[in-house]
Amino acid sequence: MQRASTTLLESLDKTDWQTLRHAYGSAVDIPGHLRALMSSDANARSEALLALNERLLHGGARFDAAPAAIPHLIEVLAADRVSGKAGILRTLAHLVARPYSVRPDLGSSPSAAHGLIMEHCYRAARPGIPVFLALAHRGVWNVRAAANYLLGTFRDEHMRILAFLFARSALAPAAGRSMERHSAVRAAMAVACARLLQGTSAFEAVLTEIHDGDPSELVRTCSALALATHGCGGVNVLATLFAALPNRNLAHRYGQLFWTRQGSAMIGDITYALSKVSPGVEGATAAGMWNKRL
Repeated sequence: MQRASTTLLESLDKTDWQTLRHAYGSAVDIPGHLRALMSSDANARSEALLALNERLLHGGARFDAAPAAIPHLIEVLAADRVSGKAGILRTLAHLVARPYSVRPDLGSSPSAAHGLIMEHCYRAARPGIPVFLALAHRGVWNVRAAANYLLGTFRDEHMRILAFLFARSALAPAAGRSMERHSAVRAAMAVACARLLQGTSAFEAVLTEIHDGDPSELVRTCSALALATHGCGGVNVLATLFAALPNRNLAHRYGQLFWTRQGSAMIGDITYALSKVSPGVEGATAAGMWNKRL
């Protein structure tokens, strides 16, 4: 990590922002908003981040100012004594990849042009992986959660990132275990593992081990959702999902995870996941559990 200094201001001035566009036109105002992220005034930082979100990622569309802004967002994250890093990490996660959702129908498919800008955003963010790894195990819990979630978007670096996640999750060896203490952070790690391993032969085994080994109902629910959505998991996974349905406290905690939607997010996600359970023994078990709930 480095100190906040004029280095950031100097690097901003090297970009020709006037030639770049955001949702509302010329990107000449982006440097001012980036500088404001380093303000000691919490309101100024909040307004700057909101302005950046509205301009760089508007209605799901990204603009060419976005990949140009990403290296500077990483500089801010790497600087010492800068507050509000969790929000910046969330912004980066949404710029680099589509927002995560158990229900893919809630997302929007980018056009070819937007897909190219998303690819440029991804490439611009990759050099920041060492910064994200450092933030993923230090500082306040919401920064750690956001950093772990963001790491889950870098599939071409999955070996390095998974090694880090395994060492801090329920997959950590019993001897010398250094498991992350905050359940919301471990939930973010479970989601990151699911994103990195999706489509691989290790997906079910790893997510099942996280599900079976973590003591938190929040982490077990997140891992069970990932498993069931992809037609994986057995009776234990189904039992976790059905046990979660009437749990209002768990629903509230789930709704506070920044990649979920407020309100009935958990119930909707569980209902969707259960619809993907494979027929057969698991399907019959699901039907029996469902009838008991009615």
